[in-house]
This record gives sequence, C-alpha cells and structure tokens, in this order.
Amino acid sequence: MIKKILRLIILINLVLSWEDSEIEYIIYTNSSLFNSASDLSNLHENLVEENFQLKTKIILNDTLSTNINDYIFSNFDFEYDNLKYLCIIGDETIIPPLYYLNTPCDDCISSENINNPNAQLKTGRILASNDNEANTIINNIINYTLSPYDGDWKSKALLFCDDQFKNGQTIRKEKWHTIHSSLIYNNLKDNLNINCLFGPNFDRQQSTDWYTQPNFTNKLIQNINQGAAIINYIGHGTSEFLADEDILTYSDIDLISIDNNKLPVWVVGTCAFGNYINKNCFAERLLKKGDSAIAIISTTGGISYSSNFYFLKKFFIDNINDYLVSDANDRIGDLFYDSKENLFESYTLHLFGDPAMRIQIAKTTNNLIENNTSEILIGSENYISINNTSLSTLRILNNDINTIFNYNYNGEDYSPNDSCFNAQYNLSCLDQLSFNYNNNQLFSGEFYGSTNYTLPLDALEYNNTNLKVHNDLTNSIQSINNIDLEFLDDSLLNDDTGPQIILYQNGIPLSDNSIIYPPYNISINLSDNLPINISGLNYHDIRLWIDDNHNESIILNNFYTPISSTSGNISYIINNELLYSNSHKINLEAWDIVNNSTLVSYNLEIFNNNNNTVYNVYNFPNPFKNETFFTFSLVNASPINVNIDIYNLEGKKVNQITQYLEADNKHFYRIYWDGLDQYLKEIPNGVYIYELEVLQNDIKLHKKIYKLAKSK
Repeated sequence: MIKKILRLIILINLVLSWEDSEIEYIIYTNSSLFNSASDLSNLHENLVEENFQLKTKIILNDTLSTNINDYIFSNFDFEYDNLKYLCIIGDETIIPPLYYLNTPCDDCISSENINNPNAQLKTGRILASNDNEANTIINNIINYTLSPYDGDWKSKALLFCDDQFKNGQTIRKEKWHTIHSSLIYNNLKDNLNINCLFGPNFDRQQSTDWYTQPNFTNKLIQNINQGAAIINYIGHGTSEFLADEDILTYSDIDLISIDNNKLPVWVVGTCAFGNYINKNCFAERLLKKGDSAIAIISTTGGISYSSNFYFLKKFFIDNINDYLVSDANDRIGDLFYDSKENLFESYTLHLFGDPAMRIQIAKTTNNLIENNTSEILIGSENYISINNTSLSTLRILNNDINTIFNYNYNGEDYSPNDSCFNAQYNLSCLDQLSFNYNNNQLFSGEFYGSTNYTLPLDALEYNNTNLKVHNDLTNSIQSINNIDLEFLDDSLLNDDTGPQIILYQNGIPLSDNSIIYPPYNISINLSDNLPINISGLNYHDIRLWIDDNHNESIILNNFYTPISSTSGNISYIINNELLYSNSHKINLEAWDIVNNSTLVSYNLEIFNNNNNTVYNVYNFPNPFKNETFFTFSLVNASPINVNIDIYNLEGKKVNQITQYLEADNKHFYRIYWDGLDQYLKEIPNGVYIYELEVLQNDIKLHKKIYKLAKSK
C-alpha cells in the first residue's frame, strides 16, 4: 500500500512539474484510472523517440475544482502555449460528455463557446469504464507504437461498402457508397496494398424484412482477422449494425480476433456507429475487446452523405495521401483534426483512441528495390533485391477490374425490391453504377534481402502487371506499375505434381471421420515444389466447399499467408449455417503455378452442441514416460477453474491438480503434469484414472472420469 502511495506521489509530481505553457498533451481522466493514464503519459514523455516526445499533464476530474472547459481556457493561451492534444480516458460513466444538439461532443471540451463547437485541441477518447479496460487499450497502444508486429499488414488497407439498394431509396442515391469507395481506392492504390470488398459484388439472400449477404460478412471477417493498417466503411448503419443487409453486426464482433496486435484504425462515418451512450455501441466494443482495433474514427450522431464524404475525401485522398508520400505528421489526431476543418457536422465525428499515437501505415518510397524490374518472366524464375536484409513482402497484382451495372426500370419492369423507384413520386429510373476495384494477386511471398519468384502460367493473358514490395526495417512500400510480362521458358511444365494439402483444427490434422468442434476454425497448410497459384485466373483458385455444393465454393486466395516461396498457410472459420447436420464432407482444392491441382475430401463429424460443453478431452502423450498434458476444449471459451484428481486402480488418490485458466481464443486448454505424486515421488508404471472437473463461476460444467497410463 505504501509503495502504491509513493508511486502516486512521484507520478503526480512528474506530471505537475511542467509549466503550463510547456504542456503539449493533456490526459483527462478520473483517479480510478490514474495508473493507466500514467502509463500513457510515460509512453509519450519517455519511451518514444526523443523528437516525438511530448510534455504531458494528467488532470483528474474528481480533484478539479471547476469544469474541464473552464480549466483549459483559464490556464492555457492557444496563441502562445504549446498545448495541442487532449486525451480523455473514460466512457460516459467516468467522464460524462458535453452535448451539442443532443449529440455527445468531445470537441466542445476545448471550444471557447460550447454552443458553437470549434475545437482548439486535437482530441481523442479512450472508452473504458475501469482500469482493466483502460489498461488493455493503452497496452495495445504502447506495443503498437514501440514494437509493431512484423509483416506487410502495415501497408494494407481494407475498403468495404454498402450496396446500391435500400428500401424506399433510389439506386441513383445509394450507388454513391460504392463510387466513393472506388474513388478512395483509385487514389491510394499505387501507395498501399488495398483490398476492396464492395457490396454490389456479393449475392443477396432474401430475409423476412429485406435481404442479407452472408458471404460478404464471412469474407469481411476473415480479411479483418488477417490484420490491416486501416479499414474504411461507407454506407448506412447504426450503433449496432452496418447496412440494412447486416453486413456486420454487434454480435459478429466476437468473430473478430486479430493476433499479434496487427490492429487497424477503423474509419466508419455511418450514423451513430460511435454513439457510446448506449450499452451496445459497435465502436466501443471493438476498442474494449482488445484484439479488434487500435483506434476508431466514427460518429456519435447523424451525419449527411455530403459531410461524410467531405471528411473521407480530406482524410484519405488529401491527408493520408500526403502522409504516404511525404514527411507529413503521422499522429492520428493531426490527420483526424485536419480532415474535419470547415466541416459543419464536425462535432459528431469523434476519435476513439490516443490522438498523439503515431500510425503504423507504411510510407511510400522509390529507392527500396535495387535491381531492374522493367520485365517479369512468366513460368520462369525472376529475381528481386532490396537495399537491406530485413523482412520484406513481395506482391504481384493483376490489373484492376471495372464493373458496370445498368438499370432501366419502367412500367412492367418495376419491382419495389429493386429500390430504384422512389415510392413518393413513383419515378422510373435509368441509371448506371460503374466502379473500379482490385483483382486477386498473381504472387505473394516473404523474403529477406532478395528472392526468386515465379508467376503462374495463367498470367499469359496479361501484357503487364504491377509489383509492390513492403519492407519492415523502413516500414515503407515501393510500387512499380505496368511491368511488361514475357514467356520464354517452358521447362517448368515438366512438373506434374499438385500441392500437398493438410487440414488442421486446434493443431490436430484432420482425416476421414475426424470430429470438428465449434467454432469451426480450420487451418490449411499448402506446400509444393513450385509456388502455390493464388491468382484466381481461369478458375484456378484455392477453394473450399461443403458436400457437393460446388456452386457455393468459398474462395481462399486472399487468405493465403506465405511461409516460403513454395508453401503457406490459410486460417478460415466455416460458417455455422453451412454445417447444419451432424456430418459433412469438406472438400479443398489447390493449384500450383503450372496448374497441377490437388483435391482432398474428408468426411467429418460435426460437434454442434451450443451449450457450455467440455469436449475433446484427452491427455497427451498417453501412455507417457515422464510428463503429460491434460487437454480439453470448451464451446464458449471463458475463464474457468479446473480440478483434476488422479487415482490408481485401487482408488487411492496419488495427486490433485487445481488451476484457474483464462479464456483461450482457440477454445483449447491444457494443464501440465510432471508424473509425480503428492509427495513429489515418481509414480510407478501402470494404468491410472483421473477425474476432470470444470467449473465456471462456481457452476459445474463438466465432471467425468478418464484413463491414462504410464510406461517407461
């Protein structure tokens, strides 16, 4: 207790040591979140590079004698002082917001007239109701800032949008979601690796009140889970769902799980996505979950089409573009604040996160690639070299796809479900929706310093291609466009063996009659003498389908993560709705670059009990020599207490193991045993039984007896 008090005194003296005129960054919170606030302060004052350090001051609302707005304008002169950033740590239960036009408005805190919001500080709010939530978010920020995970996720952007249909609205109005997303893509595609998931490209399924796009949702979640630097959505929505088609809903957030802190900045301008004065707030849940977002730019109230796109144009086409190609400021608060300038509805746009955080989006460079890349050979080895030996990622991309939809609704062609008629005026519609988006890749692979790579024979239908290399050392990306393609050597055609395919669940290889357990997340390992074909050209896809439903094949090309030039992995979650019965056949097909294919099919038993059921119980190894692991899975992964009582065949207890286990994202738990009895003596060879008891909040979920054996 004394140590905690001393730490508090030291930290208070630290944050109060600066003169107000020197302060650059205010952290405003409650004393209950002081530890988290001090960690964030320490990051910006001491841990980041010296030229990015900020002089900070922590202000506690429960010790402040006046309101924060009055305090700021009484103690700081914005014309002469250094103060630029304000971070609020706390949700509405910790730091209640100010309101403008009945909308939560953090801009009001640093506005001289809160009835006419004009923020003087670049403001962000870390939504947290307790120190554990704040600590999770701030630890993510610290790790993201100081030790970002390797890989080209830092050069990835994901753009997705609502389609052209909405009940009671015209296509002429609704098509702008897609057109604006395509415009952002066209402006950034030379500087980033961009994945476009646009609503018009996904099939619709009729629902009770409208329609849904389940394939869109599945593919979107899989792409999010791969990691990206930034994500943008354009379309309709509320605080609980995106689009009338339920592209992504509040309940889908549980399926989002990004490993290794490869966390994106989300930019979602749809109405009220960030209305955190609501227990089911999408933006709040993403941030608090800890593995879904590093920051979120969103709205706390309604926003018009025009205001949203004005902001997006400034943010992506102007400011992000400027950041990518120059030494422009890379703090998320600066990009956000500058993009809201002169926007009438700026008060509803909020930054949920640390405004002083430097974003990890890769910069554009022109001096990374060393060798001449004016021509790429098809079906023959090509060589690429960069100017350092750190991890790099090479991607060869197809040309863009342009899609055009024509609509001509009049007279007998009229259908209310097509939404082209305006019900109020009964006007017919002649319209066109045209947009660009990226196609699949011809090749991707990681390397150090230099590598050889080979393009698939399918690339013969192209005259040129585009190349991108991301480098971890410099966190930069170089693009070379319109590279000529040539085919000179057909020696690779002597290879006639397709890829080796191995499917796993929870690290266990699958075979005929295996049992798979929810969630139905599988891993796929692909290897070959030649690179794997991920181009998707001429239907040469990595594809998965259930039973004989070829028409509902799931294309996995974009989920392929290379391990080497000739092998890689895929992680995929099979939708529960596809596994509706107790047994199914899972089929997977893959090709190499000279179009040799392999097809594997497994008949699997589907475990689909939706209760808190323990399953897949075994110890490994069994029999064991010196040590073993007691393992099991739990349908709804959560913190649990486990008791294991081990007996010999005479019924005498030889040992007892009691452990508390945190939730495991893979739903898989294991407990180590060294094979010693309760007196730390080695047990003799023989057969034993153990009783496994699993409890959650003192409620018994499972209690059953199993066998194990020791043999040495």
